[in-house]
Amino acid sequence: MPSDNLYELIHEIYEDVRRLKHELRWQHRALQALLGEVEPPPASLLKFTWGQPSSPVSKVPNRFFKENSMSVQLNSGQTVNFTVSPLNAQGGPSTATLSGLSFVSSDPTVFTVAPDPNNANGGIVTALTPVVTPDAATITATATATEPDGVTIETISGVDTVTVIAVAPPPPPPPVAASLAFIWGTPSKKR
Repeated sequence: MPSDNLYELIHEIYEDVRRLKHELRWQHRALQALLGEVEPPPASLLKFTWGQPSSPVSKVPNRFFKENSMSVQLNSGQTVNFTVSPLNAQGGPSTATLSGLSFVSSDPTVFTVAPDPNNANGGIVTALTPVVTPDAATITATATATEPDGVTIETISGVDTVTVIAVAPPPPPPPVAASLAFIWGTPSKKR
């Protein structure tokens, strides 16, 4: 009877589909469990991103790159804002939330740094005046990084360089009067 064979074939296909669905569900759960164990790497350092310096405008480019660090050059008297962001150990962006952010200048005679009231993850650097020779100092930022799991918390930091370009000293004042000079005309003949 051909109908019995057809019925058996349909039943066999049904059982195969049911078994495959069961295996697929089991594999899906196993994959979800495995992926749940894989977490992104935690934050390990802070990256500086610099804004545009205030005027007076520098004749020298205000940024240069070295070893993945973006440093800044300023004329004395200029200010510049910056933002720090967390990076993981591989140098990629981190999803950690920053708190307790603080900044310090390695030499407060070169520049000062203060938190930016308009940016929770930023600050403002002010190059001091007068500087007659180029000088540089480092800026260090430190923060608490809380990973998205809310449990993993690290203290991370970042360092960058601020260079203040020398400003030529003002010219000396013109000399002041110290004596009188006589200017003689040509003598004339007596009449």
